[in-house]
Amino acid sequence: FTDVPGALQVCALNVIPVYITSVMYQFLIAQRKTARWTVFLAATVALNAAGCFVLIPLGEQLLGNAPAGAQAASLLAELVTVPFALILLRANPFTGATLLRLSRALLAAAIMAGVVWYTRSLFVVVPALLGLATFGVAGWLLHVLEPEEEARFAALTRRLLKR
Repeated sequence: FTDVPGALQVCALNVIPVYITSVMYQFLIAQRKTARWTVFLAATVALNAAGCFVLIPLGEQLLGNAPAGAQAASLLAELVTVPFALILLRANPFTGATLLRLSRALLAAAIMAGVVWYTRSLFVVVPALLGLATFGVAGWLLHVLEPEEEARFAALTRRLLKR
């Protein structure tokens, strides 16, 4: 694990497809399609495992970075999930407001990736924690969450800090 920050950079690319599928999952719940979605997610896990089987050794061989191969497999599985979720929805949930939120999330992910890249030479925990904190702060400042979600998150944070 000599280049874990490199793997974390690939992991940052997963933020957007995971966010998209999470948004679509909310629509699928409203349409009562959770059972079909659960079966599809199980297939996605199998795809991720198959991708890991191929991409981990390939990442190690080509880049000297097996974790980057694992993250690439996860990214591939997530990217496959998005179009199938759209097919299952039978509607396009990407309104102007949703696309604006996605672009803000992408900007927060890019800022996080920059911080991880800049601190990649430090002990692995440092870039990971700085990247996480950066995404959280950037996401908050860019209003990636809806106002109701921000309020719930703020209330949860206050409760946890009181303990």
